[in-house]
Amino acid sequence: MLDGLLVREAIVGDHPCAELLGPGDLLRAWEDRDAEVLLPRTVEWSALSTVRLAVIDQALAVRAAQWPEIFASLVERAARRAERLVVMQAIAHLTRVDDRLLALLWCLAERWGRVAPNGVVVSLRLPHRTLAGMVGARRPSVTTALGQLISRGEVERRPDGGWLLLGDPPEARQRPVVERTSVAFERHSA
Repeated sequence: MLDGLLVREAIVGDHPCAELLGPGDLLRAWEDRDAEVLLPRTVEWSALSTVRLAVIDQALAVRAAQWPEIFASLVERAARRAERLVVMQAIAHLTRVDDRLLALLWCLAERWGRVAPNGVVVSLRLPHRTLAGMVGARRPSVTTALGQLISRGEVERRPDGGWLLLGDPPEARQRPVVERTSVAFERHSA
């Protein structure tokens, strides 16, 4: 994606799951005809704004083969999207809908937010139905949970339809700082 916002919604039974995609995301909008599909599902795409896409076809792949850094960049973008999807899955597993929404808004702030004097502004106008799909809840529950977050002073709705996040991200408030260790991987040739 070069520009704009897309929502990709996968529906299993009557339970939708939504993913928000924006500039820099690598996606494939068509179905893989060779894939074996055992679980019936529907995938729908919606544009939340004007969208510009670049098509990476076989002809481009052949021409770009002389620059391996192009393919390294595409793999990196795909890996970032996969990481975001894992985080979204973890958010959907939080018990309370208000906790899920607050975590989601802070997650969106990492990519689409900007720091303002009184908080972090996330200028995304997302329908409650889309938010519900992103956190694994029903739309009425999301509306109620957003009201709770607003009444507790954790978020404010902006006149432009976006959000102002107040205070600190939820993890910064709930968990003590834990020292992280890193793991090194070695590359071996076969």
